[in-house]
Amino acid sequence: MGTERRNVDGPVQTKEEVKTDIIEEDGLGYCVKGECDKVYNTAVTDEKSKMEYLFVIGKWISKLIGIARYILPSSLSNIDDAGVLVTIFVPLCLLIHLLRTLVFADSSDKDNFDRRILHNALTTIRQREIQIKLMHAEMEKGRNAWNTEMDEKFRNLQLEMSQLKTKCRMLEEENDNLKIETDETSQMIERERLKCRDLTEQNRNLGEKNELLMKQSSELHTTMEVLHAENERLVNEATKKSAHLIRLESEANSYSLEIKNLKDQLKTSLSESKMLRKRVEELQNEIVQLSEIINEIRNSDNVEQDRLSVAEVGNNGQVQENVNGESGWSDFDEFDVDNPTTAQVPEKPKKDHTVVSKISPAEIMEVAKLRVQLKTVEADLDQANFYLDFDEFDVDNPTTAQVPEKQSTNVFYTFLYTTPWRIANIRFCCALCQLSATLAELTLQKELNERDHLMRKVEFAEAEAAKRLKEVEAKEAERIEAQNQFKRILGMFEEREAKLRSAEDVTEKLRDEIMKWQEEVRRLEDQKKAVEFKLLETDQELKRLKAEYAKLETRTFHEIRQCKQTIAVLQQQSLEQVHLSNPASNMLDNANALNISASSSDRDYGASLSGSGLVAPPLLSHIRPLWDDEPPEIFSHGESSLLKKVDPLLDGATPENSNMSHNRGTKQRRSIREQEHNIGVKVDGAQSRHKKVA
Repeated sequence: MGTERRNVDGPVQTKEEVKTDIIEEDGLGYCVKGECDKVYNTAVTDEKSKMEYLFVIGKWISKLIGIARYILPSSLSNIDDAGVLVTIFVPLCLLIHLLRTLVFADSSDKDNFDRRILHNALTTIRQREIQIKLMHAEMEKGRNAWNTEMDEKFRNLQLEMSQLKTKCRMLEEENDNLKIETDETSQMIERERLKCRDLTEQNRNLGEKNELLMKQSSELHTTMEVLHAENERLVNEATKKSAHLIRLESEANSYSLEIKNLKDQLKTSLSESKMLRKRVEELQNEIVQLSEIINEIRNSDNVEQDRLSVAEVGNNGQVQENVNGESGWSDFDEFDVDNPTTAQVPEKPKKDHTVVSKISPAEIMEVAKLRVQLKTVEADLDQANFYLDFDEFDVDNPTTAQVPEKQSTNVFYTFLYTTPWRIANIRFCCALCQLSATLAELTLQKELNERDHLMRKVEFAEAEAAKRLKEVEAKEAERIEAQNQFKRILGMFEEREAKLRSAEDVTEKLRDEIMKWQEEVRRLEDQKKAVEFKLLETDQELKRLKAEYAKLETRTFHEIRQCKQTIAVLQQQSLEQVHLSNPASNMLDNANALNISASSSDRDYGASLSGSGLVAPPLLSHIRPLWDDEPPEIFSHGESSLLKKVDPLLDGATPENSNMSHNRGTKQRRSIREQEHNIGVKVDGAQSRHKKVA
């Protein structure tokens, strides 16, 4: 792109097209859209005086950074100068924000209005208030007229209600008379009940006059047709009860058959119990044998101990006799033994230390119990031998049974193998059979008693049913008489209800009139709501005017801002000319850049200086546009609609003079066109909200 340059005294040189020329109040410039390949250069005014001032400020800032780094803990002291500045500025910003929100916050939205607009709005509001007052007066007039009419109607209604009350009193008097008549009829009914009770007593006491009384009852109770169904139900119940009795008899027969079967089962169970008892007796005998063996072993140990103690003295013969005398069966001295044999005690080697076993009291008690059991068994065996024949047991040959050689010395074993011990089992089984028979008889007697009890219950139920039938017949006659009187009373109540219905019709008519007046009141309320709605519309119109006023203020503000920007462009142009006329200033700029770039804080500070227009920043090859989504027609030639109205001398500004430097640490500001667009959107949104409310 070719550029046209002129002399300093001539007109300003320009490019072919300048895309964006937007300069803020502080002198900073940035591109919004289009070709932003070049940036405006700014010059420095009064560089020497300002550089000394900047060096002093840099020293103080470095001292503050050192103090802050000394205050920070060791873990955070290694951060650079930029981090220290950030740590200082963050709490300061928070403190300033809190002070601003607490001190300078204004809860009420104060809008500055034009006095003429405010005066017009107040006059319209006053007119609306006058209209509302007039409408309220009209509403009051209509309400008063409606109240007078309603008062007259209410008076008429009260008169009619008084008439209805008199009619109700008359009906109440008639109702009282009817109650008196019903009381008399109830007394008559009670008398008839007493008569019926007398008749029932005569029926119970006099059986011969039962037929005559039944004829009289048939003549008196001709109106019992309604209760035939109930009588049939009772008859059905009686038949059901008779069937139940028959069923109970059949059950009794079945129970008798079951009793017979149980008797047969009892016989079989008795035979089985005999066998089981025999087995039990055998096991008991084995237990007795084992207990006797244990006793023999204990006695043999005692004898051996005695023999050893006597052998130490030296009299073996006497010890043997004592042993034979003590080892006898003293417990069984009542039995007669044919061939008693002496128990030969085996000799054992002598020991220096012999241990004598003592018999515990429990063992002594057990021996005593066994002795008593043996005596009872002996008595049972004697009785069995007396009543039974011993030829039945020849097959078993219990008397000729061979006794083992080791057990031949024991009297108990000889008694066990030579005695018919099964006789006791037979006796025991007989006793069990008798006991089971008595139990069966008791159960049978219990069932018979239950059967008799059920029969008595059936008879009592039949008598109760007959009694209830008579009572039902008497009550049915009373019910019919009461029903006739109730029909008369119902007729009187129907007449009264007809009168009440006529009164209700009158009240319904009055309610319809009340509904009409209520609709009139609702219509007036709707008119009131319409007036209020108009007031809301006026408020919305007032708000819209306020928004337009604010929009005009912003527009004037932007125009003033554009004027300031043009002034800044002219100043930049003059500074550029001075910079071109004084090439020695480039050396000072390079020295300042080297001094400022000593640290990160100095770099940031230098960037801030370049942003303020004191130091010229380096040229940038390309700047990325901020907004690319808007059409190019909006930014035609990079000029706003307000800049087109400015003096044509601004058309000669070069792009080098019209662009400003862009720093990393500074935030990007919005363009004036975007601010105008946002204000327009806000105003349009407020208008749309007002329309929705309307």
